[in-house]
Amino acid sequence: MNFRQRLSRYGIGIFIGVLLSLFFFSGRGCGKWLPGNRVMQEINEKVVHKTARFDCLMQCYAYSEDDFEDALLSNKVVFPKSETRANPRKYYIEGKQFDAFVLMSDSGAVFTELFPVSKEEKVCGCD
Repeated sequence: MNFRQRLSRYGIGIFIGVLLSLFFFSGRGCGKWLPGNRVMQEINEKVVHKTARFDCLMQCYAYSEDDFEDALLSNKVVFPKSETRANPRKYYIEGKQFDAFVLMSDSGAVFTELFPVSKEEKVCGCD
């Protein structure tokens, strides 16, 4: 058996192996194991609270409770802006409509700060 025959049989074996792997493991993924997804899952499992400042900013920028609920499901965690070693942990959550800071403790998740994605500047009396 020469080199060309060996190479073609090796290629056929690799091709069949890839097809079988795609067939058997296509529904699986490691997305749930990523740190950002684990943090978002932890936030969704805990009791969620909002500070008075956060509520005020939501009213100022005209975000509804439905927008907040959608944000809980579709956000991602930005770890360079987060303080994961602090107690309580402080995560920066980036979403489609707004970004927010979340304090995570054993008792629950507290949304403390809101940053709208739109660059529209509003003066809110929220302090």
